[in-house]
Amino acid sequence: MLELLSYGKPNLMILQALLTAGAIAVTTSSHAETTVEPSHFAETAAPMSRHEVVPGDTLDAILARSGIGAPFRTEAALAISDVFDLSALTPGEILRWNVSSDDPSQLEHLSLLTRNGTDIVLDFSKPLEASVIEAKIRPRDRRETFILDNSLFEMLASRDAPESFAVDLAALLASHIDFRNLEGTERMALMWSENTLPDGTVVGEPQLAYARVEKDTDTFEVVAGSVEQPFILFRNGEVIQQSARPVAGARLSSVFGKRRHPVLGTQRMHTGVDYAARTGTPVSVTGAGTVVFAGTMRGYGRTIDVDHGGGVLTRYAHLSRFAQGSLRVSS
Repeated sequence: MLELLSYGKPNLMILQALLTAGAIAVTTSSHAETTVEPSHFAETAAPMSRHEVVPGDTLDAILARSGIGAPFRTEAALAISDVFDLSALTPGEILRWNVSSDDPSQLEHLSLLTRNGTDIVLDFSKPLEASVIEAKIRPRDRRETFILDNSLFEMLASRDAPESFAVDLAALLASHIDFRNLEGTERMALMWSENTLPDGTVVGEPQLAYARVEKDTDTFEVVAGSVEQPFILFRNGEVIQQSARPVAGARLSSVFGKRRHPVLGTQRMHTGVDYAARTGTPVSVTGAGTVVFAGTMRGYGRTIDVDHGGGVLTRYAHLSRFAQGSLRVSS
């Protein structure tokens, strides 16, 4: 049996700063949605189509599914390829376009918004050449408080909060809170940071800074520093656990939530978080638990399952190898 519980000195400066910033007192959303499109589309009144890239997507496939003709798909790919490697198309990047009112198979404008905020724009009414617009990225802090009167995932989605937080928080708090059996009176507060473009589009991966759950007479708080630092879990002000992030410094290539299945092409729930990292990069368990499976599993390759209690099990799949002599499976 592998016990993954550790203790350490709390980072009180981080905690004090978060509390002083008002995470506890916030009762309304600080996030306002906007439907304003970037200025380079302001001249056209045609409605815009929008697609967020998911694993398995290609530019040609996205446009083909939307009925765009092959000549326009080819022109778009050639023009974008002059300034961007389309083989590096990444989940989370955003494609926007509008079509001719006379023939919906003909493109009028197309934009590819990359994760670093660069917008690649094509105007088919002119000699076709990709325009590269370096959008100004604006950091934004968000805060939410709410009653957990539905599932954690549904509550995050209803507040337009990152659904991937459900994975982290369920694993971190599994030994203390059974999210399947809530009374509906528990209170949660969240603070996180995200980067946005001037039109409000979120780019990159939001970073959780603080979470608090009030249940019965207990208050659980999660404090997160930079991506290289562990999560620190408090219970009624006392440190009870430190948990490493699963893959330090890795690129998040796919997040928790609905996505297009790369083989079947249909919308399906993706109940995991995918990280892209070099082969051999260490992977850490996110919370205290017991290894209940370590071996090869169909569809997942080398896999480790960890039971955190409270009905929460995390699975670490597609591993290149297991660390020697460090795993024992519980009976």
